[in-house]
Amino acid sequence: MSESAASSLVSPNMNPVMQRIAILFFSAAISGLLGGCSWFGGGKDEPAYRSADSTALLEVPPDLSAPNADTSYVLPEERSVSARKLEGGQTAGATGVPSPKEEVLPDFEDMKLERDGSVMWLRVKARPEQLWGRIKQFVEAQGLRIRRQEPQKGLIETHWAERRLGVEEGGIRGMFEKASGFLDTVKDSGLRDKFIFRLHDDGDGYTAIFVTHRGAEEVPQESTTVWQSRPSDPALEAEMLTDLMLFLGNRGAAEQAKQDLAAGKAVQVAPEARIVDFQGQAALRVQSDYDHAWRRLGVLLDRSGLIVDDQDRNKGIYYVTFLGKEENQGFFSRLFGKSGPLTFEEQYQVHVQKGDDGAIYVTLHDKEGRRLTGDKAREALEIIREQF
Repeated sequence: MSESAASSLVSPNMNPVMQRIAILFFSAAISGLLGGCSWFGGGKDEPAYRSADSTALLEVPPDLSAPNADTSYVLPEERSVSARKLEGGQTAGATGVPSPKEEVLPDFEDMKLERDGSVMWLRVKARPEQLWGRIKQFVEAQGLRIRRQEPQKGLIETHWAERRLGVEEGGIRGMFEKASGFLDTVKDSGLRDKFIFRLHDDGDGYTAIFVTHRGAEEVPQESTTVWQSRPSDPALEAEMLTDLMLFLGNRGAAEQAKQDLAAGKAVQVAPEARIVDFQGQAALRVQSDYDHAWRRLGVLLDRSGLIVDDQDRNKGIYYVTFLGKEENQGFFSRLFGKSGPLTFEEQYQVHVQKGDDGAIYVTLHDKEGRRLTGDKAREALEIIREQF
């Protein structure tokens, strides 16, 4: 529904917050009416995603990487093109980047959902380049648009998309939408989601597929509303992975994985992680082997708001940009005072190395590689440790 049509439902004298409440009230009333009878559509509560390109510009989180349609389906010109550059609207050309060979394959039968604490991944008997095209098809089938894809790094990132709960596409709702787009506006949940897919060669002909969720929500602030980050949702990540299993063709494995998750089975204890002194400064000590810690850390950094721009496994460095909550927006201001230990939209390096005791040590550095020190380093590392 257009803004002019929406305004006819509420008083123009209302402030923006009250207008939002009124719209949500109409939304709830209409949902209850349409959901009360079976012939109007089921009561399914699964999230349905609407791509951000069909949403008004102001409905996209402006401080949380508002999508730029020009960056979709573009291969970076260099392997080191960062998410930060793409966030700023710098579009890289496809020149000079070899496109992976995307093979048309039958269904994949040998796959298993594995879990380590709150981190889950799908292990599939196939090479990353064999899965690449199928995963892109899967993303699009979810109603999501691809914002960034880097086949050499095995990375696919989606645009922000509207999460809409309890809305069916068929029945009378579908007729309303086709006629006027009425429910498209009033049913806006005020929630946005994006997903990051990472493919890692897992050896022996297997590929490990990780999915990271990022969330945003619209919240009242004085006389208006603003977008702010909300915590990553491991349950949404698990749901996306089990849906991917179905898409790749193994219904039996997908159903078993859902049953195991519901029953709490196969939950391994996450590796011990604590803040310690290492080489004279604070570090995060993880009791794990290097390969395991490296892969797990990539997911946890994204969840922490330290979005991975690039990585160099040979050097043991993740290049990240902090896109967590800005100061005075809740969590960090309550935890650390007026300003947090990290600067919003600033670039950092996360170094990973194996210590003499066999444990893995994670340290934080500025974008020039200088190690963070003192309370700032300790507080910033605590953000990552919490994800373990």
